Formats: sequence, C-alpha cells, structure tokens
Amino acid sequence: MTNSYVIIKNYKTPVGTTVPVIMLDSQGEVLEFSSEIEAEMMRQMFQKNSDSGYSFTLREIKGHFPHSKLNS
Repeated sequence: MTNSYVIIKNYKTPVGTTVPVIMLDSQGEVLEFSSEIEAEMMRQMFQKNSDSGYSFTLREIKGHFPHSKLNS
C-alpha cells in the first residue's frame, strides 16, 4: 500500500477556535490524492482563492491508497 494525501481547511470560529475540516470532492467523498505534488498544487490553488481567511494544509494518510479515479 502507498500513502495518500488530503487537504484540510482550517476554519476559525467567531470565538477564535480553529476547526479542521477535510475537503470533499463534488460527490461528497473525501478529496484524496495519490501524489503529494498534486495535493500541494491543489492546496496552493485553494489558498490563493480563499478570501475568507481560511488556511489550508496537507495531511498524509499512511498506508492508504485513494479510491478516487479523478486523482490516480
């Protein structure tokens, strides 16, 4: 098995608590990438297009291969 990568949107609540939210694809499934490079490119795109102050980070999922056909 290989590793996969997900993008986490860090949402800051009105009281200042940061809540991590896993990004989903258009079908409501976890948006997973088999390539760290592809995941980082998408993370950067999300970050550049965020006008609400969200920050985006990558998280590696060890020993899991993404089932999504979009990112294989």
